[in-house]
Amino acid sequence: MMKTRVVVLVLLALAGCGRGDEPGKSTTAKTAAKAPPATVDAVAAVLQSTGTPVARMNFMLPAKPLVGAPAKMRLDVSAAEAASLLITVEADGLAIDPDSARGSLVLTGGGTVTSRELLFTAEREGLLEIVVRLRKAETDSIDTVYAIPVLIGPAASGG
Repeated sequence: MMKTRVVVLVLLALAGCGRGDEPGKSTTAKTAAKAPPATVDAVAAVLQSTGTPVARMNFMLPAKPLVGAPAKMRLDVSAAEAASLLITVEADGLAIDPDSARGSLVLTGGGTVTSRELLFTAEREGLLEIVVRLRKAETDSIDTVYAIPVLIGPAASGG
């Protein structure tokens, strides 16, 4: 069941790539229409934890990541209430830039999006999963955990 959900999300993410001029053509367009402008091209991350999440998370890949090539992903985080959050990002098969793997986010509330750039290099091709943990900075709250499926392509051939 979980593998099916991840595959469907990856297919939705790939289907949305390159459709910036065609609103309403992808499944994510309906959701994005209600979200702030920063999330128009973003896809919802998959909530993995139980309980009430401290924030919502969407992500956007500007290009398909390839093995050995630096890549970036935009993480869009929002919440109904203002909050200071700690963020931790990890993934097997990805070398994540340490400065973008850990840090803090200040959310202003009201659903306003705060974006963070994640820099990484894929070590192998295939379907990999990025795990993002969010925690309120001022408390010992339980982590809100999101999964982001990423399809990594083969290394670019030199030529």
